[in-house]
Amino acid sequence: MYFLGEEINFVWAVLLTLTVVASIFGFGVNYIEWCLPQVLSDVFRYGKTSHPQTQQKFALLDALEIPKHWFSHFYMFASVYAGAAWLACAGVYLFKSPAPEWLLEFLDYWTTSSRKESTGSEATFLAMTLLCAQVRVNAAMKRV
Repeated sequence: MYFLGEEINFVWAVLLTLTVVASIFGFGVNYIEWCLPQVLSDVFRYGKTSHPQTQQKFALLDALEIPKHWFSHFYMFASVYAGAAWLACAGVYLFKSPAPEWLLEFLDYWTTSSRKESTGSEATFLAMTLLCAQVRVNAAMKRV
């Protein structure tokens, strides 16, 4: 992906941005919450960490807050997606079949065409196996 004439790795840019924003908000809520606007604290806190029901919340945030039981569809999707990704990984790394062309084009666009391998096939396969296990355990906990 090109930005201002330079090829950038969009995935790394997004991850870096999210890390910086989450770190700043986390620091603020954990250490200097007393001087932050209440709306910033309410945006960051959710579920068990949110303020007691006795405190007044902003109406817009209260309307936008999604109940946790609405996320069951995520586990259904993630179970199928993680399983398909594991099968693709197994095909490439265990059976030495070539990666699909559409996947390589997708990676070229979002992560630059000059990317280099930074991990071994065993580590990648182990990570995909653990991802599938985590999704399956979480789905079972949600009783999907």
